[in-house]
Amino acid sequence: MVEIVVPVAALWMLAACVVQLRRLITDALLYRAIVRVAATDAESARLLIGKVEPRPRHLGSLAGWVCLVASIAVAALGLFNEGDERGQMFQVAVVLAVIGAGVLTFWWWSERAARRAAAEE
Repeated sequence: MVEIVVPVAALWMLAACVVQLRRLITDALLYRAIVRVAATDAESARLLIGKVEPRPRHLGSLAGWVCLVASIAVAALGLFNEGDERGQMFQVAVVLAVIGAGVLTFWWWSERAARRAAAEE
């Protein structure tokens, strides 16, 4: 089971990192262009601001819930195995649960901070 979960999780994490890195680079380039244009022509800056892609709000919570459900599934499968394999599956389940809880906690914290910032404006 560990031989299946670890490579799939590694590929999933790699894909998530590539997506976030792409978004970081495109946002940095776009924000730099907005700042330069805003200094000279405010009307053109509004057009560029409209190009900024909105962040999906619940993507972080989805990843956290997927990790938690996967940890429950791996733990349930571990109940039916024997010996050393059971221990390995429970270790994988604990790691998945901790990652899922961490992702959900970070998502909750960032959403709360975004709501506070929106309320202050």
